[in-house]
Amino acid sequence: MKKPFYWILIFLGLIALFPLRQYTDVVQFNEVSKDFGAWALLPSLVALILCFATKEVIPSLFVGIFLGGIVSGKFNIVQEYLIPSIGSAKYGEILLVYLWCLGGLIGIWTRTGGAQHFATWAGRRIARSRRSAKFFAFLMGVLFHQGGTISTILAGSTVKPICDAKKVSHEELSYIIDSTASPVATLLPFNVWPIYIGSLVLGTSPIFADAAISKSYLFKAIPVNFYCWVAILFTFLLSWEKLPYYGKRMQLAMQRVKATNKLDRDGSNPLV
Repeated sequence: MKKPFYWILIFLGLIALFPLRQYTDVVQFNEVSKDFGAWALLPSLVALILCFATKEVIPSLFVGIFLGGIVSGKFNIVQEYLIPSIGSAKYGEILLVYLWCLGGLIGIWTRTGGAQHFATWAGRRIARSRRSAKFFAFLMGVLFHQGGTISTILAGSTVKPICDAKKVSHEELSYIIDSTASPVATLLPFNVWPIYIGSLVLGTSPIFADAAISKSYLFKAIPVNFYCWVAILFTFLLSWEKLPYYGKRMQLAMQRVKATNKLDRDGSNPLV
């Protein structure tokens, strides 16, 4: 079955759930706990399963969003969720700071030759092989630990020329940069993450009664944030090529670049 047809069937199935949600009491809002109970887990669970099953992240997230609208009973997700979000002052701040200012900074860093000069300097002194280049990328990801967006853009634009020169496949580089972005920002929360996490959990339970307690939750949860610890450990091991299991596609990427010096697989369409 072709993927477009597969997704059409999924979204038609979601549309078929609208009358079931509207005219039945299958999903009920708990007035005491102020939630939908176990049904609240369904959108995230379905989105995760679809991500792993189809390898298509964006459509899977859309399915999760639509399913969240069905569970909440607010079917017009554009009017109920999207427009209020993009029309808020917070969204304007994100747009200004993270996209325009950060994009301008990266543009200056690239067009003035700063990135290339730094790559040349680091290549002579630090990154002298494939392994050391990947480890350098890991260190830059840890250094620029201000969040998923900033870390990815700054670290990626800085180390890409170095890793390209040392024949590090773009699959390896993407994994290293991505897995040292949000995980490190969460474990070293000297950034906006405490505020973000605090806003997510505020009011979800009597435990998180005010903003101060909600923000401190992130710091107390650091030792048990197993995903972040494991992600950083795996990235460190990958940078030194000591990871016990790489996965079929990563192994093929490593074999390809060593045998042919091709940084991208045939038929790929890199954005940068």
